[in-house]
Amino acid sequence: MDTPGFQIFFQIIDLYPDFKIPRTPHIACLDWERLRFPLSLRKWKPGDRFYPLGMQQAKKVSDFLIDLKIPRMLKENVYVLCCQEEIAWVVGYRPDDRYKITADTKKVYQIEVNHQEVFRSETDGL
Repeated sequence: MDTPGFQIFFQIIDLYPDFKIPRTPHIACLDWERLRFPLSLRKWKPGDRFYPLGMQQAKKVSDFLIDLKIPRMLKENVYVLCCQEEIAWVVGYRPDDRYKITADTKKVYQIEVNHQEVFRSETDGL
């Protein structure tokens, strides 16, 4: 994926019994078979909605960031990884529940995004 100012790494991993999902804000692990390509990376926009991991209802990205008490300056630099029109990951904060790793997952799509302005310092909520 060609996005100026970012280093983005992708890896497809066969899910094995002891696989541990990394608990770091710049890495997301999604169910490979649920994704539809191409993926895209963009800044979030007002009205964007996603299903935060662990929730069965959609939530506005703006409300999600308010709930996390993300300062306005940081909010302006939050990116989303999109799977066609759906948000698959609010980068640095939370993947979408629809793309989570489940007992049926066979392959994991691990995405690592490096861009210092995108990430907060703590790893809560991953």
